[in-house]
Amino acid sequence: MTRKMDGDHSKTTLGVVAISKNEERDLPGFLEHLLTWVDEIVIVDDDSIDKTKEIIRDAGEKVTLIESSMSARGGFSH
Repeated sequence: MTRKMDGDHSKTTLGVVAISKNEERDLPGFLEHLLTWVDEIVIVDDDSIDKTKEIIRDAGEKVTLIESSMSARGGFSH
């Protein structure tokens, strides 16, 4: 959790970081569940070839996509 200063008040925020690779089937449910109670989701995608990146880009302003192909270096996920 992070504590942000908002004027004279502090606000606790919650962010999630996830790694993905070809998760078009499970990603919509994952995002739907988390978006209701987190402030930010960062997804590091390991060179997906399905619709994973499109789903992330369409998920809204709370969701950030980082494209990082780790496959050539052993990968994040196998």
